Amino acid sequence: MSESITKLQSALKEKQQVLDHAKQTLKSEFVGIDSVIDKIFEWIGPWYMFPEMQEEPLVINLWGMTGVGKSSLVNRLVELLDFNNRHYRFDMGEISKESNMNVKDQLKDLSAKKETEPFIISFDEFQHARTIDEEKRELDKTDSRIIWKVLDSGKFDMDLANFFDLSRLTDLITRLEYSIKKGVKVVNGKVVVNANLHYNNCHYFDNIKERKNRTLSEEDNEKNQHEEVLFVEEGYYSLIYDCVPELFEGHQSVEKKFKSMNENETLDFIKYCLERTMQPTTIDCSLSLIFVIGNLDEAYKMSKEFTPEISADEFYRLSRKINITTIKKALQMRFRSEQIARLGNNHIIYPAFSSKAYRQIIQAELKRISKKVANEHGIDLSFEESVIKLIYNEGVYPTQGTRPVFSTIHQIINTKLSEIFTGIILHELNPDELNFEYSDGIMIIHCLKEGEILDSFEMPQHLELGQLQKNRKDDQQAITGVHESGHAVLTTVLMKSLPKVIYSVLSD
Repeated sequence: MSESITKLQSALKEKQQVLDHAKQTLKSEFVGIDSVIDKIFEWIGPWYMFPEMQEEPLVINLWGMTGVGKSSLVNRLVELLDFNNRHYRFDMGEISKESNMNVKDQLKDLSAKKETEPFIISFDEFQHARTIDEEKRELDKTDSRIIWKVLDSGKFDMDLANFFDLSRLTDLITRLEYSIKKGVKVVNGKVVVNANLHYNNCHYFDNIKERKNRTLSEEDNEKNQHEEVLFVEEGYYSLIYDCVPELFEGHQSVEKKFKSMNENETLDFIKYCLERTMQPTTIDCSLSLIFVIGNLDEAYKMSKEFTPEISADEFYRLSRKINITTIKKALQMRFRSEQIARLGNNHIIYPAFSSKAYRQIIQAELKRISKKVANEHGIDLSFEESVIKLIYNEGVYPTQGTRPVFSTIHQIINTKLSEIFTGIILHELNPDELNFEYSDGIMIIHCLKEGEILDSFEMPQHLELGQLQKNRKDDQQAITGVHESGHAVLTTVLMKSLPKVIYSVLSD
């Protein structure tokens, strides 16, 4: 077996190990979306293993309600694949005609990438890139048209000259030409003949007024005779690198380049850099992996419902009915047909979280907090079922995903820790465990040492939803109760279906 084949096998095995580890890690960190993760890795495998075989970008669309882990999953995937320096993320909600940011500005950096180097692009909040309004009228999206070229062939032309102050380069060329005409000689980037004349040309004649009113003093002349004068000042290095980064291996190589040339070589090279910058550059994204990430309310019609009393399992069941046809019909409300076609058929549809998934998310976050406290203070945290139930009841809004859950955990648990540790110090306790339980509006924290209770703290727990859902026992609740009971009776008789719950008071 040849050495080249052995190296290829080794490289492929290493890549497969990276993919396997990334997949396993994501499944351990993200709850309720194993099928999503499986599908993503099924599609990205060929791209990651053999990127050179790809002729156009691999586009993967992620659709779902807010807070289900679309963006965070992509960001974590980027980390696990070690693509942090090759990931270009665009928030389409921030890119608009009125803003100072557009896609072209951000894609400018891609001009420095080698065509053989794969990278990842993510277009987040893609629903904001809509090209037609609710009345099917065309929207002026000139600045973001380049998106569709990237999604299609992955190639587009860009005039990089607009991004730089090229007047500095043209002015530098004029000054260098003047110095050469006056007899300036350069060896390895340093002026060796007529250094004072070149210094005077580059530093004292910055405008017409100074040309008339300012001359080099005898003291400056004497001083500069003993100083090294560079033909091209270091202040130009960054500009030249930004204009033609593909000509250099890094910023340091710019200095090395200029300190290896004489006067004519330097002038010719700067003219070449200017000419190259003035020409349109083709940006090639054909080897890229592109994630299109968005929330489609038109597909997830239940996403507008913020009532926390509605079952998370019911939302989960409804979301499982959404398919690729539903998604494409929803996209027609925002984009033209030819644009939808450019998104391809790799659509991953996130389900809403079930009640089981929410409980797993809560338990995972509590475990994370416990681990952090144990590492920092040497004290374990444990939580009774009553605390998990409290967090679920207060924090779960089925259409809003994990964000309300995390903020509720912070409010219920994290905000109490400083007060608890203060009490431990003041009471001179030395617990190895803090056990949290909840009962009747009070959070009770037991300080344990080897399973024995040393002391307990009681803290009142303010309940936002609990207050809104409190039994009012007024006429309005009585009327609502009779009304909803009528619905239940008719549903039972006409549809042969029993309601799981009947509410006479709701948080809204």
